[in-house]
Amino acid sequence: MSTLTRFARNFARAEDGATTAEYGIIIVVVAGIAIFVLSQLNGVLNLLYGKFGSKVNLVN
Repeated sequence: MSTLTRFARNFARAEDGATTAEYGIIIVVVAGIAIFVLSQLNGVLNLLYGKFGSKVNLVN
């Protein structure tokens, strides 16, 4: 048996890599964290832009 064939068989049988389900779980967790952070920043950004808008209106 050639070295390439043995490598291919061992690679196909290996179970130490991440599966599609594990990648899906990682994506869901990262998306959940991003949604939470953006929702928390929403109030702060509205306040910041509101103050900026009132300063611009005072100049006009």
